Amino acid sequence: MNFKDYYENVLNESKESRDLMRKMNLVYVGYGIYKDRQGNKYEYDPRIKQMKKLSLDTKVKYSDKVIDKNKGREAKNNKDQVQPMEIKSWFGNVRYSAKAKNIKELLISAIKSGVDLSDANLRGVDLRGVDLSGAKLSGADLSGANLFRANLSDANLRGVDLRGANLSGANLRGVDLRGANLSRAILSGANLFRANLSDANLRDVDLSGANLSGADLSGADLYRAYLSGAKLSGANLSHANLSRTNLRGVDLSYAYLSGANLTDADR
Repeated sequence: MNFKDYYENVLNESKESRDLMRKMNLVYVGYGIYKDRQGNKYEYDPRIKQMKKLSLDTKVKYSDKVIDKNKGREAKNNKDQVQPMEIKSWFGNVRYSAKAKNIKELLISAIKSGVDLSDANLRGVDLRGVDLSGAKLSGADLSGANLFRANLSDANLRGVDLRGANLSGANLRGVDLRGANLSRAILSGANLFRANLSDANLRDVDLSGANLSGADLSGADLYRAYLSGAKLSGANLSHANLSRTNLRGVDLSYAYLSGANLTDADR
C-alpha cells in the first residue's frame, strides 16, 4: 500500500469513528479513547468498523507513557525524564531546541519565548487544554493533533494542516486560518468568533454548536460540513461552497451569502 492509499484509509477511519461517536453520544478523551455518560470507555476497531468496549484492566502502551484506561493513571518511564528535545520543520530544519520532559512542555516553552514555529512538524501531538494563544504556526503540520479545549486565540495558523484534528471546545477567537486545511477535523463547540477562514478547506468538518459569528469564510469549501446549531451571524460566506452542508438550526442572521453555493444543503 502506498502512502496516498494509507492516508486515505486513515481519513476514512476518522470519519467512521466520528459518526459512531455522535450516534452513541460518546466524548473523545484522547489517545484514541471515547467515553459515554456512564464512564464506560471505548476504542474504534477499524476491522469491524465498530466501537469496542474496553475491559476494566485494559492498558495501552504509547511512545512515552502507559495509560491505565480504567483508573486513568499514567505509569511514567524513563522517557519522562528531562532531556534535550527539538521541534523540526516538516523538511527537517530545527525550529526550536531545549531540555524538556515531552513535546507539550517543549512547545509551551517555545511559544512563551516567542519562537516562530512556521512549518513545524507537530503531527498527532497531544495538546489538550494547552495555551497556544498568539502562537506563530503558519504552515505547520498539526494533522491528527488533539487540541481539545486548547487556547489558540489570535494565533497565526495560516495555511496550517489540521486534517482530522480534534479542536472541539477550542478557543480560536480571531485566529488567522486563511487557506488552512481542516478537512474532517472536529470543531464542535469551538469559538471561532471573527476568525479568518477565507479559502480554507472545511470539507466534512464537524462545526456543530461552534461560534462563527463575524467570521470570514469567503471562498471556503464547506462541502458536506456538519454545522447543526452553529452561530454564523454576521459571517462572510461570499462564494463559499456549502453544498450538501447540514445547516439545521444554524443562525445565519446578517450573514453575507453572495455567490455562495447552497446546492442540496440541508436547512
